[in-house]
Amino acid sequence: VAKALEQHYASRLEEHATELAEHFAHSSTEEDLRKAVQYGDLAATRAAGVYAHGEAARLLEQALQVQDVLDPNDDAKRYDLLNALADALLYAGEPKRVSDGIAPEMFAIAERLGDSARAAYSAGLVAESLVRQDAGPVFATPEWVLWGERMRKHAEPDSGQMIVADINAAWTHYANRHLREYWVSVEAALAPAR
Repeated sequence: VAKALEQHYASRLEEHATELAEHFAHSSTEEDLRKAVQYGDLAATRAAGVYAHGEAARLLEQALQVQDVLDPNDDAKRYDLLNALADALLYAGEPKRVSDGIAPEMFAIAERLGDSARAAYSAGLVAESLVRQDAGPVFATPEWVLWGERMRKHAEPDSGQMIVADINAAWTHYANRHLREYWVSVEAALAPAR
């Protein structure tokens, strides 16, 4: 059915990516499962483009399940799919799922890959998720401090990620009324930003 639909919609595959992903996901061949992941990712991008973030998350979760069957050891692909899922969930109003499971898994994958940029990004994603959940009080929590330290550890010096890590540290100092440390962190962020 999937191959017939793919042939029938050859000139409009993007419009029918959801259908194609669903059908290819029922196959057992490697080629078809790769197509299921590809079409699932494409369908999720299209769904997010029309603000259907819940649907995008569902499609990405399905693509992750298929990817686990197809090649559970492809950490780079899993990271990319998890990253897209995290974005969809944040926009769908589910930041707790991102901070509790998805971003920490992304962080672990990035460390396995030895990819500090991805690790710093993942740590920052946890921080963003925590802010979306709790706003002000989050800056004084041990969880915020832990992920801030992880981001700082992996961020390149003078990079945008390091600037964000310094700003996050400043918020922690401010929330704990450590004003001297707050200003040190703010200055550390300002220098490379300038």
